Amino acid sequence: MLDESILSQLRTIVGQEHLVTDKTNLDIFSSDALSPNRAHNLLNELHILPSAVIFPTSNKQVSEIIKLANLNVIPVIPVGGGTGVMGGIAPLADSLMISLKKMNKLITLDLQSRSVTVEAGMILGELNSLLRTKQHILGHDPYSLPIASVGGAISTNGVGYTASKYGTMGEQVIGLETVLPSGEILPISHIPNSSVGPDVSNLFIGTEGTLGI
Repeated sequence: MLDESILSQLRTIVGQEHLVTDKTNLDIFSSDALSPNRAHNLLNELHILPSAVIFPTSNKQVSEIIKLANLNVIPVIPVGGGTGVMGGIAPLADSLMISLKKMNKLITLDLQSRSVTVEAGMILGELNSLLRTKQHILGHDPYSLPIASVGGAISTNGVGYTASKYGTMGEQVIGLETVLPSGEILPISHIPNSSVGPDVSNLFIGTEGTLGI
């Protein structure tokens, strides 16, 4: 369990209502869509509960949470929509889960360039519905469209039914902002196809939040 002084500092960052520590609610966030018949010898690990689930509403709050976790050597597990089927969000003992559910806002929609900027917690289906009102669609449509999040789809480099036409979710990303394990906020702008050198965004696409949130 996390020390009460740590929980108090977390409440200071996000507010009392955005920190969950009761067992019933912790159990809801303790696993993704990995079914028991696929888990095999990992079943015992799937029953571990985190010490707390925290719901930041901004990258600044995520940054402060990560810095506090680093200072106190607390394992951190980022959570999107929880629709993964590989057990990627299975918590560790005494860990802190960071749910991006509250970071679900539309930031910009540029119809001329056919680009949209959203927070990581926005649900894919909600984004697609919004785009349809503008005679556009999201080029990523997995079975989990109604409940999966944009950030989760990027972090797993998800493949949808239209991937053969539009590519994976990661191939549709033209820029992102991530919080590094140090707590530093790193913005990554769109890189022209004609540029040279590595595309840093690929460090965070498909790596399931292990290198940045």
